[in-house]
Amino acid sequence: MPNALAGVEGPSQTNFPLSNAFNDIPSMLWASPTGSTQSYIIVENTRPWYEIDKGAFDTVVFISGTFVTVRIRTGDTPTGVGVYDSGELPWREPTNPSGYYMTKSSYRIPAQTARYVRIDFTRASSGAMNLRRLVIGKAMPLGTTGGLDIGAEMSWVDDSIVYSGPQYEFFDQGQTYPQYKVSVSFIDQADFETWSSNLAVIGKTRAVFFAPDDDPQSHHRFSAFGRIQNVATATMQASGTWKIEFVIRSLVV
Repeated sequence: MPNALAGVEGPSQTNFPLSNAFNDIPSMLWASPTGSTQSYIIVENTRPWYEIDKGAFDTVVFISGTFVTVRIRTGDTPTGVGVYDSGELPWREPTNPSGYYMTKSSYRIPAQTARYVRIDFTRASSGAMNLRRLVIGKAMPLGTTGGLDIGAEMSWVDDSIVYSGPQYEFFDQGQTYPQYKVSVSFIDQADFETWSSNLAVIGKTRAVFFAPDDDPQSHHRFSAFGRIQNVATATMQASGTWKIEFVIRSLVV
């Protein structure tokens, strides 16, 4: 589940401010000024203290970025440094045979509770760097099976508008988005409390990052940054053991 973020510092173009990287509107993006092969952003983790985990995080996801390397640091002051340093990491540019999907590059780091995060970027040429969405949050615990239940479904939802009548059919062409119908079984009571608290906050209005496996190479094609559709359900399988089911539809291709 993504934490709420606020921009502290980061070189930006006037029409593409840092705040664009924290909303859930895919057409908006952050862009650095042109003319440099390096840039950075500093963000504040503003997830309220009364929510579960109080802003802890162990996952950083970049949606549709244009980088060569990234460096993730955390700190308790607005400099965003002093607690954790990932060192310079290669940008995960997953194989994208069709060229259609936005890249969704994810990094798992040791669990953090620092208030500030600094991320440094490099790119090969001195053009603008851009990012559509920065996601920082904590991965949800899986059941004793360690993954999704067998039978998970992936579908593609076309949001084109159809106008039809006798002998005619017209379309306002839209896009097709991935959607998943999944369940996670054998969640113990302690982990169920985490799921329950987070799902109560997420509802159907907050976007979350969903990946069906731990392979970063597949995340740009087989992951979703989107919203749970209508309702998530929990079924008690045995005393202190639960099954969670939900449908999530991506906001980005």
